[in-house]
Amino acid sequence: MKQICLNCNKTFYVSEGNYRGYPQWFRGHWDNENDRFIPDGEVPIQNKVFHARICMDEYLFKYSAYLTPIFKQLKEREVSND
Repeated sequence: MKQICLNCNKTFYVSEGNYRGYPQWFRGHWDNENDRFIPDGEVPIQNKVFHARICMDEYLFKYSAYLTPIFKQLKEREVSND
């Protein structure tokens, strides 16, 4: 699937099971025996909107004043629904 990075406008291609695009995993655990991260699930490919981790970090930093209230509101709704 062809995507365009929200931060730098670079074109990149994502598909099921590959490591292109961010965010990648939403949850997982560390396997001490094999010394690696084991994801419990992947983010759907249509939601991988950054070509690199640095682009995702830069975007979140650049728009943190706008995104922080949204994140807080989502958390409040999550707590009130539990």
